[in-house]
Amino acid sequence: MPMTIRCYQCGKVYDAVLTSEETHEFPCPACGKVEVYNLAALREKAEKIIRQRTRGR
Repeated sequence: MPMTIRCYQCGKVYDAVLTSEETHEFPCPACGKVEVYNLAALREKAEKIIRQRTRGR
């Protein structure tokens, strides 16, 4: 799954590809700071928000 990632240290935006729902570490190509993403956690958070918004309808 392709993602666009913004480095919170230098502000550079770069593309990364997640190949599974495991935790992935992506070093920023500009400053080297490592950004960590967990696709499973992001998906669970999105599902929770969607459930909360559609509950009242």
